[in-house]
Amino acid sequence: MRRKPRPGLAWGFAAALVVLSPSSAWAVQVGLQARVGWDGWVKYGTWNPVVVDVSAAEEFQGWLEVEVTQEFGTQRVQLRAPLQLPAGGRRRWQFAAWLSDARRPVRVRAVDPAGRVVGETEVGLSPERAAASLVGYLGDEPPVPPRQAEGGGSRVVARLSEEDLPHRPSAYASLDLLVLERLDPTRVNADQRDALETWVLHGGRVVASGPLDPEAFPWMRIGREATAAVPATDLVSVRADAVQRLVPEPGRRPVLERGRIVAVVGAHGLGQVARWAVPAARVPPTSPLWLLVLPRPQPQQGPPEPQPRAKAPLGTAAAWLGAYALLWFLATSFADGRLSRWLVAAPVLLVAAAGIPAVADQVRQAATVLDVRGGRVVVDGRGWARGWGFAVAPYRGPYTYTLPAASAVWVSGQFEEATVTFQPDRTVLRVWQEAGARLRVSWERMERLDPAPTVRWEQEAVLVRDAGVRAEGLVVFRGRVSNLEPAGAELVGRRWAALPASLEAVEALRWVRADADTIMEVRPVAAFPDPSSGGWRFIVGPAP
Repeated sequence: MRRKPRPGLAWGFAAALVVLSPSSAWAVQVGLQARVGWDGWVKYGTWNPVVVDVSAAEEFQGWLEVEVTQEFGTQRVQLRAPLQLPAGGRRRWQFAAWLSDARRPVRVRAVDPAGRVVGETEVGLSPERAAASLVGYLGDEPPVPPRQAEGGGSRVVARLSEEDLPHRPSAYASLDLLVLERLDPTRVNADQRDALETWVLHGGRVVASGPLDPEAFPWMRIGREATAAVPATDLVSVRADAVQRLVPEPGRRPVLERGRIVAVVGAHGLGQVARWAVPAARVPPTSPLWLLVLPRPQPQQGPPEPQPRAKAPLGTAAAWLGAYALLWFLATSFADGRLSRWLVAAPVLLVAAAGIPAVADQVRQAATVLDVRGGRVVVDGRGWARGWGFAVAPYRGPYTYTLPAASAVWVSGQFEEATVTFQPDRTVLRVWQEAGARLRVSWERMERLDPAPTVRWEQEAVLVRDAGVRAEGLVVFRGRVSNLEPAGAELVGRRWAALPASLEAVEALRWVRADADTIMEVRPVAAFPDPSSGGWRFIVGPAP
């Protein structure tokens, strides 16, 4: 008798196939829009902003990934950050990505907890959209700076809006100058304001060619506008019938031509703020005003690669390896060639064998040392830490390195694929290396210190007040060095000696600041050992 088909079983089997299928048909779909650089322009060999707008119709929790290539496509670096959106939510996420490959796109993906790609896009890069020098501009009529960058290569102007300003100071590294004809404070959030000022405090340069809100950006207030304009047809630094009459704020330096103020320039931390008396488009490329505001290239070298260090894979990994070996010995001794005992010992041996890869991973990690160098520079309460890590893989396989919480990470050396995961309290790097392969990692992070440490020059002495440091350090200023000694609530340096040819703190400052020698000549710099950064903590005071 022929048995009738049972539709219930068929439907159950089909449902099981749907549930077990790896397809993302039932996954939450995430919309992604991405852009790289400044108005489509990028600068290679440094950090560039990557902006990703994310949206989801349903609640989503997973990862946002940005993948860049290096070394002509032979290396891939994946930057990952946790992503969480409510139903119907939108969010803008920003990365600072180190770009070095002009021929391959930057890929962006949203990945759910199961590892399924639920949204992806890519941004193409082109050598024709790369520049040696970038000038950002917010306004209606763009400026015309010198076309040739110092050191060779082209200089271009990137037209920006308030929404393009980065949330992370590291992303400004690819911008040489920011020219502001206008800046609407209602369209700039707190993170953008903080990132912009932190960048300037640590060396960035801003030119205001129009009136800005003095309440929203008090640190840009260096010159007040008077009511009347001044004729300017005979001036060569500007091309205008008249220039705005500017009154410099106290401590700011006027720039004059034929007795008329054409600009006001002032320092803000280690950076510079300038106010021009005409719109930026009225300053010709041959004007000396450009020489005052454009920075001179100073490549950052970082520390030299140290000699490779390795340690014996002892500790937990060796203990587990010994335990597995003992378990294997006992199991085989128990079996003693008898089938019935082998049936008992076999599962034990399988469990032991399954644990060998985990033990191998622990051995690799225990035998690898990340040699860390770096330092933190603090200016007006804003800290900018730069760190470098070096490692040599003793064995072939994957390695995991834990770095401090960072806002930007760059991986170089000998590898094929690396994954950088940004977390609130740390940054995790996972990379596959061949035996003997060298790895170099660099990272940056920012911090706001409250109360802000202070350094001041007073009657041939430097006084330091820093609630976070009680250990004695040293201070360097104008080719001299002095130890810091406790003096009540402060530390004081007054016993001066000539700066020796080699000093560890000075070398570390040169790693993190290409203009270290200029800083130490103009400003007092206090230095303290800083185990958290693998180097030194520097507090930069104002110029006397």
